[in-house]
Amino acid sequence: MSRVHSLAESSRLDRLMEKSAKGVTLLLFGQMFTKLSTFILNQILITYISPATFGVNMFLEFLINTVLFFSREGIRLSAQRVKDAETDSDEKSDKHSATLQSIVNLGYIPLMIGTPLASVVVYWQYGRFSELFKHMQLFKLSIALVWLAIVVELMSEPFYILNQFNLNYDKRTRFETAAVTLSCFVNFGIVFSFKDSEIDGLPIVAFCAAKLVHSMVLFISYIWDYQNFKKRNKNIHTRPTKILVGHSNSYYFDHDAMAHFYTMFFNLCFKHLLTEGDKLVINSLCTIEEQGIYSLISNYGSLLARLVFAPIEESVRNFLTRLVQNTDTKAHLETTVGILQRIICFYLYLSIIIVIFGPLNSGFLVQKLIGSNWSNSVSDTIPLYTLYLPLLALNGILEAVHQSTATGHDVVDYTYYMVGFSAIFMTTSYVCITKLNLSLQGLILSNMLNMTLRIVYCYRFIKHFYNSHAVSFSLWLFDSKTKSIVTSSLVIWALDCSLLGVTRNWFELLASAFFAQVLVIFIMYKEKDLIISVVKPKPLD
Repeated sequence: MSRVHSLAESSRLDRLMEKSAKGVTLLLFGQMFTKLSTFILNQILITYISPATFGVNMFLEFLINTVLFFSREGIRLSAQRVKDAETDSDEKSDKHSATLQSIVNLGYIPLMIGTPLASVVVYWQYGRFSELFKHMQLFKLSIALVWLAIVVELMSEPFYILNQFNLNYDKRTRFETAAVTLSCFVNFGIVFSFKDSEIDGLPIVAFCAAKLVHSMVLFISYIWDYQNFKKRNKNIHTRPTKILVGHSNSYYFDHDAMAHFYTMFFNLCFKHLLTEGDKLVINSLCTIEEQGIYSLISNYGSLLARLVFAPIEESVRNFLTRLVQNTDTKAHLETTVGILQRIICFYLYLSIIIVIFGPLNSGFLVQKLIGSNWSNSVSDTIPLYTLYLPLLALNGILEAVHQSTATGHDVVDYTYYMVGFSAIFMTTSYVCITKLNLSLQGLILSNMLNMTLRIVYCYRFIKHFYNSHAVSFSLWLFDSKTKSIVTSSLVIWALDCSLLGVTRNWFELLASAFFAQVLVIFIMYKEKDLIISVVKPKPLD
């Protein structure tokens, strides 16, 4: 009987790994298209708008993302903790339907939280909006569009969470690609159709309208897909439906998921405070022009993180959460250690490339891209931001593992530490910006410090988690191949610095790109076995 159970567990893990691996690929390509589309659009638009206008748009986007984050992030993570009953028997099939209905029910909580929260935030910030563009003719329309965009996007949340629970990344990729494409057309079309118009603040209206279109496309896509899903699963209802347990008990929301949500919510508040803390600080201590400049730096500097790191983190988080909730066998946990070590090894090599070539070349590249409307401080600041990216990447993957394996008590403990991290970050930011006059560089240095603190905490937690299950865990295996790659990287960096230095023209950029290509080829050669194992993974025994 135990042999049958073991085979069933291995089969489940195989399915989860297969879906997760496929999901990473789909999300990578989907994020690549959507983020590059947005990046290209912003690149075109910044030649027509001022840093102040760009700063206002980024401030509005910050508000939208903040409301969406607080409304839905806790439920998205907690819904993955609902235990599923996948089997062919009729009894378990009914339980599986109840599980899916529970997921749909949970998806309505973000709408219940987000609608009043959006109203409060928009009303609270109304005075600040007025100061920023009080002379704009379509000011009230822009505010209304922001509120409506938030509500409409939250309306699609029950169906989004259901797709995430079923690991249907292909649908999500298609829907988000369509939403971003159409919103880009709307933003681009409004600005260029009325570029000679005397309507003040038109780029802000275009941004808000594009956000609403993005939300509407997502909602229409998910509700259309859900109607097809209901035809195959007639026991699932669109509205929140009471789920019966036995003859007398019933519930709307899964108790384990809600318990995790309650403990997770406050942790997410502090995480968001740290993750978006740079925006909070810069909104308080810097001018609107500096806000626009920092937003541009973040868009350029974090493009790689949003294209590559974010999809990997999300897939790992969903995979580990589902795995840990259904099995905690030593063999399966050892498998996850191998997967994490491969990912961290990839992050290490990518970080080496970023650290070597980012500071030397990013200033010249950005200076050629941004146009004459922007200050030279952009090209002076972004080299330091490239050194921040490896910390951002490592923290992302470690926090994804922490969120997947942490109990309610662990989440509360992390919240206390996050309070301390927030205090340290705010203090160092204030000192660096106002006392040392480091401006944006000071903000980046403070971010690097708080990311380091979070990395240390999460690594110690993960190591303790695996050790408590008698599984050995280390951040990466520093073997002979890794040593030779690090040594070769130092040699190439020394050659690049001595022969070329900081890039000043296109010839030096091409020469630096040649050095980078040599290093990438050498890494691929040394890690060819690892690449083959990722491309053609062996099935579990």
